[in-house]
Amino acid sequence: MPWLEILVALISMSGTMGAVILSSYLKNQKSKKSDHDIVNRIARDTVIHEILASIRKKFNFSRVAIIQFHNGTKYYTGESIQKASVSFETVSPGVHPTSTSMQDVPLGTMTHSLKHIADAGLFCVDDVNECEDEHYANVMRAYNEISHYAFKIEDDSGWIGVLMADRCEDKADEPALTPACCEWMKIQASRLSVLLAVSDRSYPA
Repeated sequence: MPWLEILVALISMSGTMGAVILSSYLKNQKSKKSDHDIVNRIARDTVIHEILASIRKKFNFSRVAIIQFHNGTKYYTGESIQKASVSFETVSPGVHPTSTSMQDVPLGTMTHSLKHIADAGLFCVDDVNECEDEHYANVMRAYNEISHYAFKIEDDSGWIGVLMADRCEDKADEPALTPACCEWMKIQASRLSVLLAVSDRSYPA
């Protein structure tokens, strides 16, 4: 960029004044890139929310969300505290969202479901009263869930999160997901993995 070269030359010729001009130029360029990143992020996030809403309506779920894994702090032993947070969510009217409370949750508290997802790519609880793990059943009840479905989200880098769908007490009469429906949900998890991996470029609609 000729103007950048000129501004760099100005620094050597005029000292502080040239540095001020260059600083102003670079801040302006950074601001433009930041604005572009925000617009792209909003476009991507809009598509993700539309997919989640369509899933919720298709199967009459009470709540559909994406949980993403991320790094945390460290234990005194030096071991990293791997965590998970709800990053996207859509709920039916009157259903309490989990995104307000499920932030920075240590993965160690989700061992039961994550083990099933790691082994099979999904974890399905058609009836909370038949959940084999007492702790997980109690967590479900805390969120008024009567059924719970979770599907692995992974990309080229590996396992990055979970697509989660729940039915609460307001959907007690809905049938359990069939194997064919679960396969369809896996496809949606794959679609979402592509969108979650997208960064500074045009977002697909």
